[in-house]
Amino acid sequence: MSIQEHVNTVKETIAAAARAAGRDPGEITLCAATKVQTDDTIRQAIAAGIAVCGENRVQELTAHLAAGAYAGAQVHFIGHLQTNKVKQVVGKAALIHSVDSQRLLQAIDSQAGKLGLVQDILLEVNIAGEESKGGCSPQEGARRLLEECGVSLVMVTLGPRGCYLQNRRGSCALTAPQVSPVDTTGAGDIFGGSALHRLLDFRVPPEELDRGGLEEIARFSVTAASLSTQHPGGIPSIPELAQVVARMGEPAPLSL
Repeated sequence: MSIQEHVNTVKETIAAAARAAGRDPGEITLCAATKVQTDDTIRQAIAAGIAVCGENRVQELTAHLAAGAYAGAQVHFIGHLQTNKVKQVVGKAALIHSVDSQRLLQAIDSQAGKLGLVQDILLEVNIAGEESKGGCSPQEGARRLLEECGVSLVMVTLGPRGCYLQNRRGSCALTAPQVSPVDTTGAGDIFGGSALHRLLDFRVPPEELDRGGLEEIARFSVTAASLSTQHPGGIPSIPELAQVVARMGEPAPLSL
């Protein structure tokens, strides 16, 4: 199979999954990992339609950039980044995927400030609490976003464990109703959409919600997402408002 054929197959698979979830395939970003690949292989992948390359070694990122291998595509840094190598990545990578510590976040912010640019990042959160995996806890990740990034409200979906919400006034964590899922396609999207729907009902800024408001949004969102898993497919599984309201008494408070 040629690189072009591989790229076409992956894109077709993504498009089919997106349509099944009721989403526009154009909303999905395919990031091709280029670890240990040659400059020529990367160029072939870009010519085949790859628009984002993901590099996880700073040395390889630097070498490929010097060779112009990423021409015509964005490059993301997807590996663990050490603070002493931040200068080699900030401003070079369009997105840094693995910010897992306060120290690294500050180093990136400092270097971006020196260069006069805004560096896009993804904050790594260990929602399962597994010691073998990196990333901060949901609570720590929320605190950083609220205190350092000017965010008004943080909502973290924990899948079958429920969700965690936090603003500057307080926090709330709830479990989801105990169900046997048929299809979890689109459940995360339904969680987010339901939270926004309920938030707008309050008609107050997100940062002004008290714990009762946070709990109401959490309860509504996890219930809607849970109900959506009881039927196959993304769009058909969106529950009616009356269904959500009728089931809202089932989630119970959870201490994370």
